[in-house]
Amino acid sequence: MFTAHVVQLGPGGRLTLQHQTVSARNAPEFAAGLLPDDYELIALCDQLQQEAVLKEFWPRKISAADFFLKTYNPEKGDKPLQEAIARYVQNRLGRLLAGLAGKQVFVMGRDGEPTWRALALAPAAASVLFHFRRGDEGTPISRPFSTSNNDLISSLKTPCSCASSRLGCWSRTCSTIFGTTWTGASCCRF
Repeated sequence: MFTAHVVQLGPGGRLTLQHQTVSARNAPEFAAGLLPDDYELIALCDQLQQEAVLKEFWPRKISAADFFLKTYNPEKGDKPLQEAIARYVQNRLGRLLAGLAGKQVFVMGRDGEPTWRALALAPAAASVLFHFRRGDEGTPISRPFSTSNNDLISSLKTPCSCASSRLGCWSRTCSTIFGTTWTGASCCRF
């Protein structure tokens, strides 16, 4: 899910293509560029790796593929172990995401480039609101929207022209949030 990388900076502070994976073992080599809380984030990334989860929950020697296939088998899977693994991962993932505020976070590209696309964490948690309208054919979801600004939701009036969306995206929402006018299926960003 998450891996820690160091990326060399080029002229003007721009990111280059030279990078290296960082773990708790080799993090001291990069001490000059790391902050004290970075070491905890690196350790959390290490704890989320398959091998670390395997070591935490299975003391005997087994391959990661065999362990996860056996544990998550739909018919014979170990439900209590699945729940324990989920709690373990969610706990560490929550701490990691909380610690990433203010840090540079990227999506890794298919070619292994760790700085393929930059991500920005939202400063405040979003709330998802659904409006239901009962009709002759049932109760479809009419206006899903994720925001913390309730005034914006009440001001939505213009449905978009997206025929492919059964959720009913709203063009005014899209232009307000994304700063551009979306047409057709492109506006259905929800």
